[in-house]
Amino acid sequence: LAGLILPEEMNLIHQISEYPDVLEQAALVYEGHRIGFYLLDLAKALQSYYSRAKSDPRYKVITEDKKATLSKLALLKAVQIVFKSGLSILGLNAPDHMKQ
Repeated sequence: LAGLILPEEMNLIHQISEYPDVLEQAALVYEGHRIGFYLLDLAKALQSYYSRAKSDPRYKVITEDKKATLSKLALLKAVQIVFKSGLSILGLNAPDHMKQ
């Protein structure tokens, strides 16, 4: 993940790192909605990051810089894993891909 330098990328990494604690706290106090709120916040952060690529080339995922591209793809894969896991815990399915 050495190619990740943007503040929004660091924010996503930080949010992903909080996932185990969110699960633990939700289980300890029997408040499953905490997982849903966490996933909503993560989705907002991802959308904010992804939307910036329209106006700022530093936010594009696929670039000439192979190291940055691989790091960004790894970050997005981590977000996907968290979404899939969290939705599964809530009894929901996550799509494998978005259709246009």
